[in-house]
Amino acid sequence: MSFEEFCAFIKSLDGNMSIGVHGVKEETLLKEPNIVEKVLSEGLTLKSWGGILSSVRMFGQVKDLGTADLRDIYDYTYGVGRKGEIINFLFGFPEVITNSQNEEYFLGHYINSPKGKDDPNAGMDLPLNVLCNKNRSIPSDFIIGSVVFQNFLPRPKITINPSFYGELSPEMTQKFYDDLFDKVKNNPTISSPMDMYLYKDVYTKHGTDVENSVGYQQYVAYLRQKQHKQ
Repeated sequence: MSFEEFCAFIKSLDGNMSIGVHGVKEETLLKEPNIVEKVLSEGLTLKSWGGILSSVRMFGQVKDLGTADLRDIYDYTYGVGRKGEIINFLFGFPEVITNSQNEEYFLGHYINSPKGKDDPNAGMDLPLNVLCNKNRSIPSDFIIGSVVFQNFLPRPKITINPSFYGELSPEMTQKFYDDLFDKVKNNPTISSPMDMYLYKDVYTKHGTDVENSVGYQQYVAYLRQKQHKQ
């Protein structure tokens, strides 16, 4: 896939989707020759604290990606194998999901930050990050596909993941949203940005610094944007 084709593909995705890349390190390339098939089918195992932000370099939302950002994603290099192979996995995370009962859940978005989990504004407290940190994995549903460079060739082979939630049928996508909605809604370790907004006084009373929560700040901005469009 050429860079121009890649740009067109990324820009065809939901503008509010957060895009990130995980690069496979050199040792893994040597030990696991079938790493592409494994990760696309099983998801990405997280081996350290920090959730999504521990292993995925986030580049921000699709709508904010410029040509330089897209070039950085396309050419991303973390590890290089003996034959010049570079293997990356492209991730996409929704900002908002809606279940079958038309109930909305705000998940938030991730900013362009090379610091990842060490950046206080990157989104450590966002629901998906907390969920993935608890489970120590990122499900394959969030993997857009693999990006593989071989033999020092300038163009990568990009394989779209058929189980990526953005590639599913409307019925399967809705099932994915319903399942994810239940997981974040019913998880006691997750602080919902919506609940923090509705019950701000209660959270503050119990010692939560709501005003400095990235999820809360993003949700307030999201509501203002919705009101502006009405």
